[in-house]
Amino acid sequence: MSATGADASAAAPAAPAPPGAAAAARARSLRARLLAATAAVLAAFVVLTALAVSWSVHRRADAAREERLRGLVYGIIGATEIRVPEGGGVPRLV
Repeated sequence: MSATGADASAAAPAAPAPPGAAAAARARSLRARLLAATAAVLAAFVVLTALAVSWSVHRRADAAREERLRGLVYGIIGATEIRVPEGGGVPRLV
């Protein structure tokens, strides 16, 4: 029986890895994990910053709206006249 080319290559032992190949693979793996961790921290920071800015803008807009409404109410109260009928009775708005 003769061995074919495919059988011969499957049975051939793997070539030994060059010295330092395992260290290089570990360095690439460590670099990839550090890159992934840094990207996750950066993404979390960007999302939290965006949420904080959004919350702050909404809070300031609510405060400004409340201040405008307060001025409107004070203006209405200032423009209102109350007349008390002579001889008692219920005060009436004019």
